[in-house]
Amino acid sequence: MYDSSVLKAFSPYFAGSFLMRNGKDGWLQLGGILLAFTGVETLFADLGAFSQRAIRISWLCFVYPCLLLSYIGQGAYMSRVPSAYANPFYLTVPPGMLYPSLVVAILACIVASQAVVTGSFQLSYFPQVKVYHTSKTFHGQVYIPLANWLMMIGTIIVTAVYNNTTALGEAYGACVILVSFLTTCMVTVTTALRENKLILRNGSKSSTIATINGLGIFFDKSGSSSNTPTVFLHFLQKFSAAPEVTVFLHLRPLSMPTVAPEERYAVSRCFTYGAGPNKQAIPNCYRLIVRHGYTDEIITPDLGTLVLDLVRSFLTSQKNSGAPESDTGRLDALHRAWKSQVIYIVGKEQLKIPAKTNIARRFFLWAFLWMRDASRTKVQHLNVETDRVVEVGFVKEM
Repeated sequence: MYDSSVLKAFSPYFAGSFLMRNGKDGWLQLGGILLAFTGVETLFADLGAFSQRAIRISWLCFVYPCLLLSYIGQGAYMSRVPSAYANPFYLTVPPGMLYPSLVVAILACIVASQAVVTGSFQLSYFPQVKVYHTSKTFHGQVYIPLANWLMMIGTIIVTAVYNNTTALGEAYGACVILVSFLTTCMVTVTTALRENKLILRNGSKSSTIATINGLGIFFDKSGSSSNTPTVFLHFLQKFSAAPEVTVFLHLRPLSMPTVAPEERYAVSRCFTYGAGPNKQAIPNCYRLIVRHGYTDEIITPDLGTLVLDLVRSFLTSQKNSGAPESDTGRLDALHRAWKSQVIYIVGKEQLKIPAKTNIARRFFLWAFLWMRDASRTKVQHLNVETDRVVEVGFVKEM
């Protein structure tokens, strides 16, 4: 009806030509285009609980066609009615559809705010802060006082500085891009950490490694069955010794109030290399994964007794199932170690900024490290006997 030539905009040639012709001003106008990332980020934030196939179908068959029809229609109308450029969303709607469009815009605003909240609560690598779960019925509802106060202050400042909707929208788009960028950086850090985790090979626990009487419970952040916890490797390097019985404890929080006891614990042997029947096990070393809800209290003063019971039950079941190797000696070693002493070992990773880091990057890294060091540490969270806690520190360049 208006201008079918807008279909040419799908060619990347015209986007590149636009930037070449307009130079700096063209790049500045990309601020409005950044809002498109808002919708993409929101889509995956809301659909993240579904499968990849469901996300692809909903995007390709519903969201993508709707976006095409919307933006192509606006472009075609503005090419014939230039005055609509002042407010393309409302001025290009069909007659009689203004108020329904207003309702859609309000709903989109709510969804967009949810995207900001989602980005604020990606706390896996954020300094430890207090988190409150507000409902046992609605499992995803959390209240983080620090994040809420920061968002409130930031919202007031941004609204006061950007006093028109166009500038505010561009600022919001830039913020969402920053969230996506930081998320990408965190994923990169998680790849890096996985590669830095070393696997104990045959001969690593040689005769030069002394044995410490007792049961050592190492807190394992990754919970990966293929990697040895970094804190355990540094413990071996610093003390040239290992506990008589070692347990790698990984806490895996779930977004539900509680997990049934029969589904909460998983115990397995720790292997160094090989596969199938050729796997070689680290002597008296076990991995304990605890799946828990946000109302379950796992770290209690009797944690050592709980670990003893779980590992003992595992060894007993292995023995009763007719395992090819006898577990009687392991049971004796377990009881002997538990009676001797129980120690809890946590890692304290100290991050160091490299000397050649530029000033801008150094400032942001310093701010992150300051928040990280000022927040509560893991040791303060442990509800166990403090004289049995050992913190192993190690330094790593960022």
